[in-house]
Amino acid sequence: MDAIDERISELVSAHRPELEQLIRRAVDRELEHLIEAEFARRGSGSSETATSAAVATAKVCRDCGRTLPVSSFEKHRLVCRECRARQREQRRQAEADAEPPRPGDYGG
Repeated sequence: MDAIDERISELVSAHRPELEQLIRRAVDRELEHLIEAEFARRGSGSSETATSAAVATAKVCRDCGRTLPVSSFEKHRLVCRECRARQREQRRQAEADAEPPRPGDYGG
């Protein structure tokens, strides 16, 4: 049994990002179903209305692909705050690593 547990652990470690994304998608689907069921229970209209209300409360980040609450995004942005912060840090690091311009270089 010990060898099986080790192999499972190795496989999970090797494929962790894919597994996490599959789990997120499954949870998102289940949450959508629960929201639709609650709207139907409250008699707020058709399931189409419930689905559009559920979609209006979440967005998919164009960078990481996660479905997050709208509050995780800045207004009119398609990338979540966490990814934007990571991108800013990567730009800052790239600028810090870049060679400073030499006299006579005009950048063009």
